[in-house]
Amino acid sequence: SPEERAALYGGDYYESWGLGEGRNHEAVRAIKMQTFRLRLRDLEKRIPPGRLLDAGCAAGFSLEAAAEAGWEAWGIEFNPHSAAIAARKFPGRVHEGTMEDAPFPPESFDAVTLFDLIEHLPDPVSGLKAAARLMKPGALLSLTTPDADSLSARIQGRLWVHLKSREHVYAFNRRSIERLLAAAGLEPIEK
Repeated sequence: SPEERAALYGGDYYESWGLGEGRNHEAVRAIKMQTFRLRLRDLEKRIPPGRLLDAGCAAGFSLEAAAEAGWEAWGIEFNPHSAAIAARKFPGRVHEGTMEDAPFPPESFDAVTLFDLIEHLPDPVSGLKAAARLMKPGALLSLTTPDADSLSARIQGRLWVHLKSREHVYAFNRRSIERLLAAAGLEPIEK
């Protein structure tokens, strides 16, 4: 339910991952920034920096990495605690809510990123359709998600950590992601 979802993603959720402003903040920030830099480099092989929207931006480390690389960084974050942290770094550029209720005009972004987000969405098709509406013609969407066909998933079976996570509503593999993208009117250009 929406109430359970809001409770699950409370301030404690992000602090437990080191994504808030707690004691491990700088160490987690350094790791996340490096990860986002690598993901942005992959994106920049196809398009130059422009306006980027990161859905599920948490405390804004992705936005920091994007701005550092020359992108005009914007974010969406469901959790009020994390959205407030990101908004302090990027005033007026972080929407607290979902892609479906984001106030951004259609076709306003050159790139939309969903890093480790799609598996959390109660309606991933609706989320991707909302992302597609926000993308300019020729814009790219970049997403990452745990792979249910990965070696670790096959070895661990029902004990695979991503199946045991309460917050992961869905598990995807390459085929299901391709079907999901097609349902949202998007097509993969790289797997």
